[in-house]
Amino acid sequence: MKKYALALTVLLASTQAQADILGAGLGTGIWTSGPVGTVTTNNNEFDVEKDTGLDASNNNYVWFYFNHPLPVIPNIRLESTQVSSSGNGSQSVTYLNTTFANHETDLNLDQVDVLLYWGIPLPVVSLNYGLGAKQFTGDLTIKDGTNSKTTDLDGTIPVGYLAAQANIPALPLSLSADIKTLGSIYNDTTLKARYDITSFGLKLGIEAGYRVQSLKTDEIGDIDVDMKIDGYFAGVTLVF
Repeated sequence: MKKYALALTVLLASTQAQADILGAGLGTGIWTSGPVGTVTTNNNEFDVEKDTGLDASNNNYVWFYFNHPLPVIPNIRLESTQVSSSGNGSQSVTYLNTTFANHETDLNLDQVDVLLYWGIPLPVVSLNYGLGAKQFTGDLTIKDGTNSKTTDLDGTIPVGYLAAQANIPALPLSLSADIKTLGSIYNDTTLKARYDITSFGLKLGIEAGYRVQSLKTDEIGDIDVDMKIDGYFAGVTLVF
């Protein structure tokens, strides 16, 4: 029982520690990303990049977080990400029992994340951990002059959340990494650097980094997806 009491004490101490600081931040920017991987329907597999011509595109994102001084109660982070890609393919693909020759493909996979988290401030690195939900809204469409087939990609999944940030001493620069995960089914990993142009009051800054999402599931309608969406991003931030 003593070890469980000690673990509870450590957890409560960490939530108390994270509650000492009141702060908020928001950011927005462009994520230049494109899909790679495969989609399978009725044992017919095609490459989403090579066979359909789907290419990288500029996608908008925005995030917001709020830290509060209340113990135990989690902080909150909200994210919204647009994902879209279009392409033209000359390779024949079979999708939802229909074969397309010269075809156009459109992928939309917009996302909204709601994350609840606690923080553990350390001497050099601060850690956040929590859980949340990711909502997908989108579709995959393949069409030619005769036929058109669409699969909705709407759904919501639970995710675990883990983040770490290190502030560089004597510089208005921070390095961070975070992951939102559902094990082998879904992972969303971000690595980034933020530079604060102003260092007092409401801090104006810029951020840049790399983000990769992987999705592997057979529970989307009649299709199996094994796909990755990745690319570099850059944006502006306001933090206080």
